[in-house]
Amino acid sequence: DGVMQARILEARRGTQWVVHGWRLFRSAPFRWPAVVFLYMFFTQAVPLIPLIGIAALLVIPVFTVGLYSFARSAARGAPLEVRLLFSGFRSPLRPQLLLGGLYAAATLLVVLVIRFADSDGILPAVMSGARKDPEAAAELMPVLALFALAYMPVSMMFWFAPLLVAWHS
Repeated sequence: DGVMQARILEARRGTQWVVHGWRLFRSAPFRWPAVVFLYMFFTQAVPLIPLIGIAALLVIPVFTVGLYSFARSAARGAPLEVRLLFSGFRSPLRPQLLLGGLYAAATLLVVLVIRFADSDGILPAVMSGARKDPEAAAELMPVLALFALAYMPVSMMFWFAPLLVAWHS
C-alpha cells in the first residue's frame, strides 16, 4: 500500500546498529575517510568556486548516490573501491540533474531568505572578519537559527530523493 510504518524496536538494536557500523568502517578504514572526504569536497567545497559552483550543485545528487552505493557495497561485503563514489554517473543522469536543479533553487531560496532577514549585514561582516567582537556573535545567532530552520526542510526533502530517483526510478 506504500504507506510507511514506524517500527518500535528494543533499545539494544541501537547498540547493534552502532557496532555493525563500526564493523563496516573497519572493513576499509582508509577508504571510508577517503570517500567521505571526496564526497564533502565535491558537494561542499566545489560549489563555493565562482561559476563552477552552480554546475557543481547540479551533481550533488549524483555524488550522494555514489556515497550510498559505497555504503551499500560495504553492507553487502562487496569490495570497496573509491570509484564507487562516481557510480551515480552510471544511473540515468537527467533525473539526477533535474533533482540537482531543484536542490540548487531551494538552496538559493534559503540564501535569499537569510539575506533578506539579515538586514544589518551581520553575517557578511562576521565572515569577512570585519566584526570580531562578542556582540557580533550574539547578533549572528538568530541569523544562524533562521538558516537552520529554513534549510532543514530542504535537507529533509533531498536526503533520500537521489536514491529513490536512481535506484527506484
